[in-house]
Amino acid sequence: MDKTVLKRNVSLVFFFFVGVEYSVIIPTLNGYLSKLGASQEFLGIAIASFSFTGLITAPIYGRITDTKKSGKLCILVGNVFEVAGNFLYISSNNKYLVLSARVVAGIGSGATSSIFGMLARSTTSRDRTSVFSLLMSLRQLGLLVGPIFSVLLNKLDAKLGPFVVDQYTSPGLLMAVVWCFHSGIIVCFFNDDFTQTSVSEESTSGAEILVQDHISNMKTVAKELLQDGVIVCFTATFVTMFTQIGLETSAAPLTLLFFQWTGLQNSYLFSGAAFVMIFSFFILSFLGARFKISDRAILLIGCIGMSISYIMMLTGAMLLQSRVNLRQSFKLLLPIFLINAVVLTVSIPFVWVPQASLLSRLTSMSNQAFIQGIRQISMGLGQIMGPLWAASLLTYNTLPILLSIDLFLILLLSSMTVYSYKGLSQENSEENESDEALLIEENSPILE
Repeated sequence: MDKTVLKRNVSLVFFFFVGVEYSVIIPTLNGYLSKLGASQEFLGIAIASFSFTGLITAPIYGRITDTKKSGKLCILVGNVFEVAGNFLYISSNNKYLVLSARVVAGIGSGATSSIFGMLARSTTSRDRTSVFSLLMSLRQLGLLVGPIFSVLLNKLDAKLGPFVVDQYTSPGLLMAVVWCFHSGIIVCFFNDDFTQTSVSEESTSGAEILVQDHISNMKTVAKELLQDGVIVCFTATFVTMFTQIGLETSAAPLTLLFFQWTGLQNSYLFSGAAFVMIFSFFILSFLGARFKISDRAILLIGCIGMSISYIMMLTGAMLLQSRVNLRQSFKLLLPIFLINAVVLTVSIPFVWVPQASLLSRLTSMSNQAFIQGIRQISMGLGQIMGPLWAASLLTYNTLPILLSIDLFLILLLSSMTVYSYKGLSQENSEENESDEALLIEENSPILE
């Protein structure tokens, strides 16, 4: 099999398993912690700890991938931490061990930066949006498949040596096996195709040259990070995660408040949203591959869609607060809610995918994994801050405040995208584009 295709397939499997892990661990984590006497606040800490260690380690994995020229090594190390964290999850007998388990597993999740970096190097600039879209859609597929495993594990009650394997610990056992399986795939079928460092570079003079190159390289990275387009990409990452995870946190309380929905109805809601999002990812992949629509245009379309969705939500919340009799009008409120959910879910991939692809275009190929690691920091901050912000404003009177801030962030991102639209067309010097028509389209300003 072609190395590029093999590398892509291994990456798809990795992101699929990431989605499965999220959907089998999170639903039972609250019950697990409650069984061990933890408070509701501790649940938030446990969830945030996974994202926190992931955002810290992502740039480290990325830098190692760029300098050591070994993505395989970083993925294997990440898998070791995932296996260790999930094994600790099985053996935990108090809440602090559960927290430690999520911290350790989170260290492994940072290896996603290495995968993004490798894919950026192994795909052409024109194909990258399509590939990244497919990559991210597999995580959503994992989110759909995960609940199937949860159903199978729900009635499990057995002993594995000294460990109890039940509905709470079995997800850890499943993911430990899954990550061991993934490691076997990498060892057997995945090879780095980077040029290895020659022996002469290991001499003293060679070491001095490497140090000087490292310093020069870091200056280049710092300069790239300050580009307008790069800042827009990081902002898009943070805003998308902050708003999306915040809404996921608030969905259950809000549907209970307005529609008296239980966990079953919310499961239908999230499953439907996942299907819609996967459909949107595949549409995006098709548009990028077939019609070569520019990343910056896709990003702007996504910003417009998210803006429309939040304006609808904020308007509805303000009408409800002004005592207009919509709260009791289920027939009117429910269709508005569902239509808005579809608009938002379709729009999110149009913001999420192009920012990763644009980032790879605006920065040098030699630093791709590290730059993607910095992007992971923006994503992790959004994943941590979004739920904390949303949880603090989940009341009938404060809902407009929550939606107003989210809308402000989306409008800010939209303004930054328009302002930097021409700069978002720049290609790094290490890539050669043969499609001159695409370059003409990419360099045309949005505002004459």
